[in-house]
Amino acid sequence: MARVAETQGRASVSARRATSGAGAPASLLVAALAYGAATQGAFHARQYLVLLALCGTSLGLEARARRARPAPGSGEAVPWQVAAVLASGALVVGLAHGSLVEVLPALSLVGVIVTGLAVAGGSAAAAGALRAGLVVVGTAVAGTGWLGVVLHRAPWGKVIAGLWRGAGPITYVNATAALLSMALLVALAWSVEAPGRPRRLAAWALTVGLLLTLSRAGIAAAVLGVVLLGALLGARRVGAVVVGLAPAVAVTLAAAAPSMAEVAPSRLPLAVAGLVAGGLLAAGRRSAGAALALTAALVVAGGMLLSVSADGRDALDQLGTTRVGIASPDRTHEWQLARDRFAAAPVAGHAPLADPYQWQGGDGRWFVAPYAHNEYLDLLAAYGLVGAVALTAAIAVVVRAWRRTGARGRPDPARAGAAAALAAFAVHSAFDFLWHVPVLVLAAAVLAGRGLLVPEPHPTAKEPT
Repeated sequence: MARVAETQGRASVSARRATSGAGAPASLLVAALAYGAATQGAFHARQYLVLLALCGTSLGLEARARRARPAPGSGEAVPWQVAAVLASGALVVGLAHGSLVEVLPALSLVGVIVTGLAVAGGSAAAAGALRAGLVVVGTAVAGTGWLGVVLHRAPWGKVIAGLWRGAGPITYVNATAALLSMALLVALAWSVEAPGRPRRLAAWALTVGLLLTLSRAGIAAAVLGVVLLGALLGARRVGAVVVGLAPAVAVTLAAAAPSMAEVAPSRLPLAVAGLVAGGLLAAGRRSAGAALALTAALVVAGGMLLSVSADGRDALDQLGTTRVGIASPDRTHEWQLARDRFAAAPVAGHAPLADPYQWQGGDGRWFVAPYAHNEYLDLLAAYGLVGAVALTAAIAVVVRAWRRTGARGRPDPARAGAAAALAAFAVHSAFDFLWHVPVLVLAAAVLAGRGLLVPEPHPTAKEPT
């Protein structure tokens, strides 16, 4: 008996050490998400190196914590399998082109992916912290995008085709939309799982921020994600959350609309009134709160009547001219050039660090684009079939692990939110360059890691000893 008690005591100490060690990797990864979002997505070299350092430290702490765990989970090997597949593909392409320098960006990005998978899939506590961190970071980005639009402040807001659009600290509106759509779908699933005021407010803010980006692909991908979320968790449950937020979102956007036209002045008091009204409606405040929300809504309505005839109409006209429809001549040229590069070198690609795409317009002007606004075509153009096969194999490894760890019976909202967010990111990636923004890759890897967790068993009656 004494020996059994000693063994149990050692196991308990190991479990406590593993639990205490699980918080540091997740905290560092949340810091990496926040840092990346605040520094243009860690797109530029200096910021990217800092992000890599945070990820590397987090991965090291996670590896140390895993050694202390008494019973590793079934998804423990998946990050390393993904790393082996992706790194092998990149190295083959590099050797084919006679320069491993060509594939260094891809190899470094593999490290980011492995870190997200390993830390998020390491423990339920880490996954929960990362879910909350992604929602908080996304909400902060949405807030800065709103400020950029209503204050006409660059670079948080960007003037594109005569309209102020929410860019946030990432500064590329489509990348901002990608981050916000992922965070929004996670927040919506969380609201279904545990309804509460903080989660409703976060979902409201994320929706407003996403719509203010005016990213057609980002918004459409988020809508598809909501549909998938409804299929996974029940259309009635998800629809109730979405419909409940609609008035708050509508009031907030209506108050911000007069500030969106480039030629219009900032209508800050009106926008703030709409923000307050929308926040109160989203919070679901009753009694005095409801009265205040109604008063604010009336103020917004009055302001809209005064301003929509000029500034608001200018914004709506520009919106109808530039953001309604699916035509994009620039993307058409870029996609054709990417297909041409793939056709010229289908096996190992044209070159990962190839020159940008260039074409001449009908008026004789030359246009230059570093990426094709379609990550799948960019992958084929730069890495050929070798890169496409490596990516497909890595995705298959993750999907197989998700299926193996999936619980039967009632769906898990956290897994459903991650799946919907990943689906939205995959769809959006066909229309914008998103994999070149490291913080987005990290966010997607964190979401993919959520599905590697083995569901906790239901408590059972204590067996006699």
